[in-house]
Amino acid sequence: AELLACKLKKLPPDVLAGIQVLSCFGSHVDFDVLQAVKNYDQITGNTLMPALLTAEEEGLVEKAGPTFTFSHDSIQTAAFHLIPTSNRIPLLQKLVSCLIPYCTQEGESDSFLSVTVDLIDKIGSGAVSNNPTQSQRFARLNLEAGKKAMSVTEFSTAVKHFNSGISFLQANFWEDQYELSLSLFENSALANYSEGNHEQVVVQVNYVLSNAKNFE
Repeated sequence: AELLACKLKKLPPDVLAGIQVLSCFGSHVDFDVLQAVKNYDQITGNTLMPALLTAEEEGLVEKAGPTFTFSHDSIQTAAFHLIPTSNRIPLLQKLVSCLIPYCTQEGESDSFLSVTVDLIDKIGSGAVSNNPTQSQRFARLNLEAGKKAMSVTEFSTAVKHFNSGISFLQANFWEDQYELSLSLFENSALANYSEGNHEQVVVQVNYVLSNAKNFE
């Protein structure tokens, strides 16, 4: 791992930055997503795609159809760990900001939404706890992703998204974010029921029963 990290450090700065961006998405990511985030850094400009093409020539990444993939999982891991810890959250937030507008576009939203909430979950609720607007936006995106997962019977994925959405709720959320909170807890209970997680169903239902303003 250290030898690989040393090799990556010797890459031109723009190429290293490019594979570090790619590493934020995991082992692979579609070209359309990369196109959406190519201007993520206004300081360095639009160098992402040329950098990844160079990385492909170096054998670090492969392009199969519309998908960029790391040649080996260890390269992705090493590239991500080379991002300075203090820079990881800001980088993830820049990428999410680029992707959010695509999450509501007709016909494209599903794939972008899935990628976006995965990045949001890497950011974590603690990093945005002092930003109520962003916390609420992240909670809503997880709610939408959970509903999408439910619609295709991916219940375990739905549970993950609803729980993540709940984690982004601010203090006093039943008073300040009632509709969002109610929807997250109700859907979480339903997803857990579909997964057979009956103890969690009881927990979520009790939250709803204790805090719901009315029952239809």
